[in-house]
Amino acid sequence: MFRSRIDRRLKIGLSYHGLLSVQNPSFLAFWIALPLLFAPVIPVAITFAFLAFLGFAWAWPLVRASAFEGFTRRQQAAVLAYGFAIAYILAPLGTYAFFSGLVRKSSPWVVTPRRG
Repeated sequence: MFRSRIDRRLKIGLSYHGLLSVQNPSFLAFWIALPLLFAPVIPVAITFAFLAFLGFAWAWPLVRASAFEGFTRRQQAAVLAYGFAIAYILAPLGTYAFFSGLVRKSSPWVVTPRRG
C-alpha cells in the first residue's frame, strides 16, 4: 500500500480503517479475557476495583457529556446501554470478523474513485 500510486489521503484513510479492525480483538483480549484468565494471579478485590475504575472512567465522561447536551435521564441510560452493547456484545462478533478476514483468501486492495 505504501508503494502504490494512490493519493496520500487515501493511504491515510486505508491505514485508519485497517487499524479500526484491530480494536475489537484488542478490547476483547485486554478488557475481558485477561482479567478472567489471570484471576488466580491477581486478587479478586484488585480485579473488581480495576473493572469498576474502567467502567467509571468510561461512563462518567459519557454521562457528563450527554447532560451537557441536555439529554434526559432516560436518554442518558439509552446512551450507556448502547455503549455497553457496542463494547460487550459486538466485540466478539467484530473479533470473529477480523480473524475470519485474516484466514480467508486475501484479495488485492481496490480503490474506486468517488462519485458526486
